[in-house]
Order: sequence, then structure tokens, then C-alpha cells
Amino acid sequence: MKNTMKTIGLVTALALVGCGGGGSKDDGYVAHPYDAPPISESLKNEYLTAVNNARAVGRTCGELGFFPAAAPLVWDDRLYKAAYEHSEDMASANHFEHSGSGTASDWTAQVQELGRGSTIEERAKNNGYFFTGHVDENIGFGSNSLTVMMDAWLNSDGHCVGIMWKDTKGLGMAKVGKYWSMELGTK
Repeated sequence: MKNTMKTIGLVTALALVGCGGGGSKDDGYVAHPYDAPPISESLKNEYLTAVNNARAVGRTCGELGFFPAAAPLVWDDRLYKAAYEHSEDMASANHFEHSGSGTASDWTAQVQELGRGSTIEERAKNNGYFFTGHVDENIGFGSNSLTVMMDAWLNSDGHCVGIMWKDTKGLGMAKVGKYWSMELGTK
């Protein structure tokens, strides 16, 4: 009973948000990539394996319908830097949204002098990920477990679609404290 209550509390505390946007070109833009700590090959592979295993089988994403199996993703360090930057910002500012906090911990907002919180697209672009298609982001809070986080995302209609989207090619993912960011790009 004690373990059951602990699990219920963890799942109850888990929060998720999924969103995306499209369209970016270089156009002479000067990127100032976030100085994210190096990620180990084993952690990179753990993240890639979890996402690619989910993409390897068709699944129904709730009311949004069935999505067939999709090609495996490749790791992209630029998306990792954007993910780490956002997780660090959320943890530092105690801010759980797709938009950056707009505070000193919102790196892209500061170096690009935005005067507001950064967007998903701006963080990708600032970290050198120029795209012509789409960048999607899943964020989560409340679990230290990759398995729990992936299950939660896959059981949430919009997050599931973000993971299963056939045109997605690249992945960057990071966790700071209990704040998770998954960046998915079509480039």
C-alpha cells in the first residue's frame, strides 16, 4: 500500500505540455549556442532508444488517431542544447511553460535581447538549428524516470503525435532536476 501511494503521488505530480512551430531560415542570423554540459554517449543512446522504440510500432494517439510506425530519429546536439537550455531555465525560474521565463536564466532571450521569454523556434535557431519544416517540443515535470516520462508523453494525445510524427528526423533531449525537455526537428 505504501509503494502504491508513492506511485500515485508521482503520477499525480507529473505535468506535461507539448507544442510546436514551424519555419526558420538562416537569413544572416547570428546564433549564440547555450553552453550545455556534454552529454554522455550512454545517456544520448538511452534517450534515442526510448524514443525510437516508441516510434518503431504504430500507435493510437488518443482522439488524434492512429499513427503508423515511423523511422528512427538521429541525435542532434543543437536540439540537445536547446532542450538543456529550456530545462535549465524552467528549473532555475520555477517556470513550467513552452515559452522561456524571460529572466536571466532564459539564455536565448538574453543573448538575442528579446525583452520577453524565448519561443521554441527561437531557442532552436539560437542554438544553430535552422529548419524549413517544423520544431516540436514536449516538456514534462515531476519524475526522475525516463520510463515514466515516456509513458506519460505517449499517453497524452499531443505529446504522442509529436513523438510519432513521420517527418521528424532529429532529437535532442535533456533533464535538469525534474524538468524535462524533448526537442524534435524535421530538418
